Amino acid sequence: MHVAAWLIVVLALVVAAVAIFVFRRRRILILQGAIEMSVHRGAGLRGGWVLGVARYADEHLEWFRLTSYRAGPSLRINRRGTTIAWREEPSSNDAVWMPPDAIVLHLETMDGPQRVAVPKTALTGLMSWWESAPPEWMRSR
Repeated sequence: MHVAAWLIVVLALVVAAVAIFVFRRRRILILQGAIEMSVHRGAGLRGGWVLGVARYADEHLEWFRLTSYRAGPSLRINRRGTTIAWREEPSSNDAVWMPPDAIVLHLETMDGPQRVAVPKTALTGLMSWWESAPPEWMRSR
């Protein structure tokens, strides 16, 4: 096979991969209650801030990593056992990997602490969703 044929195959694969990413993100964003959100995945080689899209489900905030072929969410945060411990402005180094005009939320979840960054324009909706959950005593009936 000639070099030109290999280049065409590689180019076609790259175009297909980009098309899948764009289609996946678009499919997630058109769902009701979707917001841009970055998640801090810890320290280390695969750690740091990761861009994604989150959507509100009944009992979970589902986060989909943008650079993933995974069909389901990459992270699920249960709203029942989650509280917002505090919020802060992102550092200038971290802001590159976050939605524009983001605020960092430090969450206390049943699985441990978690940091997420959401646009300030989405913060009110996210807080309303968290606070609108029925009280614990109502769920046990």
